Amino acid sequence: MLVDNVNGSIKGVRVGRLVQLQIRATKSANGSWGNLTLGTIPAGWRPLDDSIFAGSGREGGSQKEIVVYADGRVESRNQSGAQPGAGFRIDCCYIAS
Repeated sequence: MLVDNVNGSIKGVRVGRLVQLQIRATKSANGSWGNLTLGTIPAGWRPLDDSIFAGSGREGGSQKEIVVYADGRVESRNQSGAQPGAGFRIDCCYIAS
């Protein structure tokens, strides 16, 4: 378990420099163009560069994206319109630094 807080949990699997995160969020950003930090992963698990992934679920014309920043922050961001802020799950893979 890399992150466990009120916003959800993030588990990780690492093979060499390849990392897979299993993100289980209990909530997400809900405002138009809003964002919500889900947690910060430890140094050995961080991506080489900021990595952006399409999130699950759409509300009308809006889409969610998940960003894993090189500094370890994991964030849910809305693209365009507001969303209800419901939880979601996503698995994502990247090359660690």
